[in-house]
Amino acid sequence: MPSIVDYSLPISDIVRDSTKDVHDALIEKEGTKALLSGTLSKEDYILFLMILYQIYDNLERGLERHATHPALEPTYNPTLLYRTPALDKDIAHLSQTTAWKESDLYKELSTSPPEVLKVYVNRLQQLTETSPERLLAHAYVRYMGDMSGGQNIRRILAKSYELDEQEGSGVQFYDFKELKDSKRAGLGELRRIKDWYRRGMNSATENNAEWKAAILEEATQAFIWHADIFEFLATETGPEDDLTFDDEQFPLVVEGGRPKSTWSSGFAMTSFAAVLLAFCLGHFTLVVGGFTGTKGKEKWALLDAWFKSIVPQVGAWLESSSGGSI
Repeated sequence: MPSIVDYSLPISDIVRDSTKDVHDALIEKEGTKALLSGTLSKEDYILFLMILYQIYDNLERGLERHATHPALEPTYNPTLLYRTPALDKDIAHLSQTTAWKESDLYKELSTSPPEVLKVYVNRLQQLTETSPERLLAHAYVRYMGDMSGGQNIRRILAKSYELDEQEGSGVQFYDFKELKDSKRAGLGELRRIKDWYRRGMNSATENNAEWKAAILEEATQAFIWHADIFEFLATETGPEDDLTFDDEQFPLVVEGGRPKSTWSSGFAMTSFAAVLLAFCLGHFTLVVGGFTGTKGKEKWALLDAWFKSIVPQVGAWLESSSGGSI
């Protein structure tokens, strides 16, 4: 967090610009890398969803209780935002039982939670009783992240766990409805929802520097707790899981729970243009030189390997361009 913060700025700008360090710490966690690369085992992903369920359950209970609070009312829209019902459905689908709360895994999580989850849940409950305006920070960190890079994570998980991406069972957590319709929101609509959310939180805190300082403090802590959760997931991962993750092959990081390109504001257009130009030149060389014979096969293999290595970068750029930043 910067030593000097200009609290005359909109709170969405303050939080975005002042939490870079905790973002950077979050992306270094092995659990984060496993989630983004699709190497997190299904059991560990179910555990992750169960952790999120407890976080969201307590957060959304607080938001519901204080729906008319001046800091929370402008962004109050449970039909649009609440994630607890979707988490319930995803866990049931992945664990193949609607009685998942009776499972040994969830019972152990509830009776002997990891320290970070215990502290996080206790904090949300405390804020509900004493400082509901601070709940806005936790809602911002979660919802805005889920609407951003969550769409990319949805595709990765559907492929890793062999889920029907179109039908959506098992990845409904990442699905949001349109602002004025019941249809699943596309990237353009998600961008409009995020703009609506920013306007709401900005208007709620417009002339209240004390609230802004409190929300920034709370958001920073929320990111730290999420980093600790991913660290916990890494310790829970079994020996059969390969957590090797090469940033050069898959250069995605997380900002507020969303994948983004490895620089602060997205994959630069010049970088994308360079990738496209290089690919065109490579294609031209191969076409002119031919693909026949041993040399042709070697050239094709080299192009194939190179293109596969840049596909994630192009995907990251497209995601950040279409989905926008939090």
